[in-house]
Amino acid sequence: MYEECVTPDWNWDYMIYRIKPKFKIEEIKPKFKKGDTIVHNVLCNGTPLNKDNNFLVVEDINLSEEKYEVYNKRVATFEFFDIETIDEEYVNIDDCLWYWEYYDDNYEAFTKTDLRYNKEDCIDYLRRTTSYLTPTPIYQLGARLPKDKK
Repeated sequence: MYEECVTPDWNWDYMIYRIKPKFKIEEIKPKFKKGDTIVHNVLCNGTPLNKDNNFLVVEDINLSEEKYEVYNKRVATFEFFDIETIDEEYVNIDDCLWYWEYYDDNYEAFTKTDLRYNKEDCIDYLRRTTSYLTPTPIYQLGARLPKDKK
């Protein structure tokens, strides 16, 4: 039952009150999208990686609970992580610097890049050198973070 209250009597020991915040709660914008493959920042120091064990795949994003649902390849299970934690501690594998293997139609053989590239830069490089644009990162040579990502 509700009644008009001109001068409220607050009893903090007896009742629990909910006070609405005056500020607008900001909406969290996740860094990753569904289907992204991500790796922990600590592993991007040049140590050898295994494509089946060291990566997480973002399967779903639950904004109401502020959670990522990720598939952990190492233990073959789905796990839930806070969006804020994952955004701070993980990076998309396409943004890491890798050595890449590609098919060079000039030599008619598979070749390794001499420098580390992220995926976008590698494809730009291959557009100038070969007609096959199917680079594959060499996980066993590890990844590095670009200087601006550290």
